[in-house]
Amino acid sequence: MNKIVKFQLLIFVFFCLYFIFRLITVSSLHLSVWQSVYWGNIIKDSFFLLISLVLTYCLFNLLRLNQPTGPSIIQGSQLKFGLFFLLGLWWLAVILHLLFDSVKLILPLYQLDFYHWADFLDETISHIFLYIPIIIVSVIGLLLEIERPSQSGLTKLELIIIIGFGLLAGIMFGLNLTEGRLSLQTSFPAMILYLCLFFYLTVKYRLNLKHYPYGLSYAIVYLFASLSFIFWGLTFHSFPEFFNYLK
Repeated sequence: MNKIVKFQLLIFVFFCLYFIFRLITVSSLHLSVWQSVYWGNIIKDSFFLLISLVLTYCLFNLLRLNQPTGPSIIQGSQLKFGLFFLLGLWWLAVILHLLFDSVKLILPLYQLDFYHWADFLDETISHIFLYIPIIIVSVIGLLLEIERPSQSGLTKLELIIIIGFGLLAGIMFGLNLTEGRLSLQTSFPAMILYLCLFFYLTVKYRLNLKHYPYGLSYAIVYLFASLSFIFWGLTFHSFPEFFNYLK
């Protein structure tokens, strides 16, 4: 199997495990405050998200191993700087969420301004720093892959796997976006912009998508994420948090 496909599937699997872990802890477990901090923040959010970050960095190194046979849209040094900057924001998002969500759980003093400030940093700022970098990182990966496409095309089986996992991960990602209070104004438009850019570059450079598994997989993810996010909003005429709705 194509190495890019393997790593992409590994990232999707970790994200799906993260989503399933959230479903289990929300729906069937009655945890104490300290258990919620440990299992909910330290294990669920920090471990799974940081593992995904490491895998994303490894995936970029794999993309760089391909020969530069395609058009260079942005110089590699600029892409690398952008990648490290965005991964830094990713780390910051995880730290903000870990710190301030834990504070809210341990000290649920709703009447204090500090609680509302912690809630703002946790539910709004940290989610912006998480979701937006994820989408922009995928744009950087797309530009790098256009310059360095895979020499071997995707097989039918690999294509089916990418579509299947992309559909599943996309629906999960779209529902997970309801956690961010400004996702409608930030993450959702960013996904639409990625899809428009992907379509534009595909047409402009007449890309054979079998040689671009990275860009194709994220296009599938963001397509179904956008559809699930829209469906959720239309169903409730607003965007209630998916996991809070299950409680």
